[in-house]
Amino acid sequence: MKRKQLTAKEALQKLQVLCSHQEKCISEAQQKLSEWQVSTTDRNIIIEQLVDSKFIDEKRYAEAFVRQKIRINKWGKLKISYLLHQKRIDAAIVEQALALFEDDEYGEMISHEIMKKMSSLDESDVYKRKGKILQFGHSRGYESTCINDALVRLNVG
Repeated sequence: MKRKQLTAKEALQKLQVLCSHQEKCISEAQQKLSEWQVSTTDRNIIIEQLVDSKFIDEKRYAEAFVRQKIRINKWGKLKISYLLHQKRIDAAIVEQALALFEDDEYGEMISHEIMKKMSSLDESDVYKRKGKILQFGHSRGYESTCINDALVRLNVG
C-alpha cells in the first residue's frame, strides 16, 4: 500500500506532535519526512523550524537516550555510544551525555548484572564461566575494564 504524500505544513504539524510526545533526533525526523515523501527542500526547512522551536534538541535527546538505556535496559556505554553515532549525533554531545552518568552507579549496575548472569550459569569450569561472563558483558556494551573491575569486586577468577 502506497503512503499518502504529506504537504510541508502537514508534516511539520505531525512531527511537532510526535516530538512533543517523545524525544526525537534530527535523523529520526528526517527518516519520517522521507517516509512521508516530503521534498528535500521542505525537509531542511521543517528540521530547521523544529530545532529553532526546541521540538528537537540533540543534546536533550542524547541525555534521555543514555538515561533510558543505562537505567532501564542496563546497557553499557560502548553500545549506547555506537547507537547514538548511528543516529548521527555529534560525538561531543555523546561524550557529554555519557559523562552525566556517575561511574560509581555505573559500576554498581555492571556488578549487579554480572552477578545475575553468574547465578544463571551452570558452567562448572572456572575459565569457561569467566569467558561466558566476559562475552555477556561485551554483548551489553560494557567496557573491558569495567567488566574486569566487577569481576574483581565479585571475587571471580
